[in-house]
Amino acid sequence: MMPILFGRKLAEQPLGPAAVFMAICLLVYYICWIRFYLSGREFAVLFVPLLGIPIPMALFPAIYFLVLGFSLPSGLFLIPALLFTIGHLVNSWSVYRQKR
Repeated sequence: MMPILFGRKLAEQPLGPAAVFMAICLLVYYICWIRFYLSGREFAVLFVPLLGIPIPMALFPAIYFLVLGFSLPSGLFLIPALLFTIGHLVNSWSVYRQKR
């Protein structure tokens, strides 16, 4: 919901290294979804490492929102991004360890 609320502020941001890094994170995240669907939508595939990176489907969206929060210099966006990151990574890591 936060990106929608900050739409105008996001549109005003210049394209720079943060935007490129965010685009890479988004691309990797979409690649993980493609891998999931091509595998027959098996739940365990959501937690399979990608190029040695564990829980990529939790890590890359978290990084995306954190970079966005820091590039916007807005506590209203950064605080929910931090909370999302902590919760998502802890939960995903727990499931990842159970699946191993």
